[in-house]
Amino acid sequence: NSFYYYITKRQTRLLSTASANAALCAYAELGEADRVIDIFEYLFNGKLVPDADTYSFVMHSLACHASKQYNARARKERLEAAEYFLDRIQTEGLSITCDTLHHYVDLLIHSNKLADAIKVVVEGMENNFEVGNKTLRILSLELASKGDFDTAREILSRASEHLPHIYSQVNQMENGLKLRHKMRSRKDGEVQPEE
Repeated sequence: NSFYYYITKRQTRLLSTASANAALCAYAELGEADRVIDIFEYLFNGKLVPDADTYSFVMHSLACHASKQYNARARKERLEAAEYFLDRIQTEGLSITCDTLHHYVDLLIHSNKLADAIKVVVEGMENNFEVGNKTLRILSLELASKGDFDTAREILSRASEHLPHIYSQVNQMENGLKLRHKMRSRKDGEVQPEE
């Protein structure tokens, strides 16, 4: 990829944090976490100063990559990388943005760390971090998909605005599960005719 080569091998003195962030954003959308980390390490270790958006794009790439991984070890590595970058954000005195938090929660969900995702959201809200409705949405729908409808509704109740369409999805998932159980119990209770 010529753009990747350009960034890492050539004209870095012509780049700014904003243009580097644009590259990170593009690779993040593709789920190219390794490239994002390579670019970050190359450009932001002495050449450019990262900002809050930089870390958001890094976290986005980790979440996108983890969503495509079935390998538990790869997801674990992405989670460790995310924790490293969260530490760097705090060390550099930057704020954790709403988007960075969203991507981290998304990564936790894809890494089967649902309890940790709930903890991050609840503690974030208690500590006045901005937790966006889109984060509450993905977490509540994941909880509902696991059959934890009460916790899903509890998470939704923390939204800054009423989200009737998400409540409706959670209710539909719960009703669907009840219907499947009812049909399964009927089927199990049926007497099979003797041959």
